[in-house]
Amino acid sequence: MLRKGQPGQILMEVIVAVAIIIFVSVSISLAIATSIKGVRLSLGKTAALFLSQETVEAVRALSLENWNNLDQLATSSANAYFATTSAGKWVHATGTESVTLNRIAYTRYFWTDDVYRSTSTGNIVSAGGAWDPSTKKLTTKLTWTEPGAGANEFSQVSYVSRYINDIYAQTDWSGGSQGEVVATTATTSFATSTNVNFGSTTGSIRLETL
Repeated sequence: MLRKGQPGQILMEVIVAVAIIIFVSVSISLAIATSIKGVRLSLGKTAALFLSQETVEAVRALSLENWNNLDQLATSSANAYFATTSAGKWVHATGTESVTLNRIAYTRYFWTDDVYRSTSTGNIVSAGGAWDPSTKKLTTKLTWTEPGAGANEFSQVSYVSRYINDIYAQTDWSGGSQGEVVATTATTSFATSTNVNFGSTTGSIRLETL
């Protein structure tokens, strides 16, 4: 039996004290590591949000400069694009881009989808409804791998609308709903391919007054 003050008891107390110190130190280290990981992940997502919003604003600028810049793009997530600059203005390019921010390398891209609206309420619907040629669904996406936080991704959905010009959509020569075109002309839809002036600009047509 060990008595107080004997060498064996002192050694035991030292061992217990060291064990407690090691346990506390490991616990603190794990807590710090978890906190650092959380901070890194938060900073990574904050930067991703900034980069995503930058793309949204670039695409809006594209659409304002010429709606066809956006309307001509193939839709669905299978068709990736990214915004870049040329001659001092935003343009689109096919594929993805790599962007480094805060020493993190992001892969950034976007795609568009057609928008359909309820014929009764005019609200955007996920299926059915009438095609809205003046609105596009825009999805931006970023992926990145961060040391200590692993693989991550961030996506954002927004809508881009054409509101400056009048438009008219007709897919065949069968005619359209009366009043569908806002224009001062003899007719409001194309019934045949006659009396159509294709003009000098490729892809443009206009109604001829009969």
